[in-house]
Amino acid sequence: MKTENRDVEAWDEVFIRCRRDTVNAVVCDIAGWSTWWPGCDVTPLGGDRFEVHLRPPPRIPAVASLTRRGAARQELVITVDRIRPRDKGVELSISGDLEGTAEWFHLDGTDGVVVNHLIRGRLTHGNARRWLVAHRAAVRAGMTDLKRRLERGRTPGAEPHPDLLTHQAAELATCAREVAAHDAKLVEAAAEHEAGGRAGDAGGGSGSGQVAAHEAKLVEAAASQQDEAG
Repeated sequence: MKTENRDVEAWDEVFIRCRRDTVNAVVCDIAGWSTWWPGCDVTPLGGDRFEVHLRPPPRIPAVASLTRRGAARQELVITVDRIRPRDKGVELSISGDLEGTAEWFHLDGTDGVVVNHLIRGRLTHGNARRWLVAHRAAVRAGMTDLKRRLERGRTPGAEPHPDLLTHQAAELATCAREVAAHDAKLVEAAAEHEAGGRAGDAGGGSGSGQVAAHEAKLVEAAASQQDEAG
């Protein structure tokens, strides 16, 4: 008997002409998702856990068929694992209809921000293809309304708000400083590593502890860069 594949993975994105910190505040407030996401009902369970029910818009033909069969409603329990630093999104664990993970993350684009939603995992029951069709329709409906909400009052094709451009320039400058500081750490650690290796050669191995310490510094510098990148 053929085993049904229940693994799912999807990635959707939308461009919004607003600041990254603005969209991040909305997306990370899971209790408030139902205020802007159509078909989304949220019940706080305490702490960082939430029960989330999703219903995709029935106007899409493929979704309308699923709705008639009662396959469109999705029930998930979401746990916040990590709020990314510098307003770069949120990482989530999921249980219920799906056992897996999801995340919202934001990338600065030209005159705005690209909001991304990624989900991956394995269904606990049901058909993966049908579930994914319904889920992506629900996510895209939420993204469309999020864009409409945050771009309200802005004329399509108009120049970006000066505040947005100022914010992006400041973010680029901060990123450049972080990269320069990280590069300086790597150079310093590499120099100390090399000096420790020479001392070990001269001392017949007595510098092995120094070499290990310098290698640890290299690892620490790399980890620091990863944290800064979000």
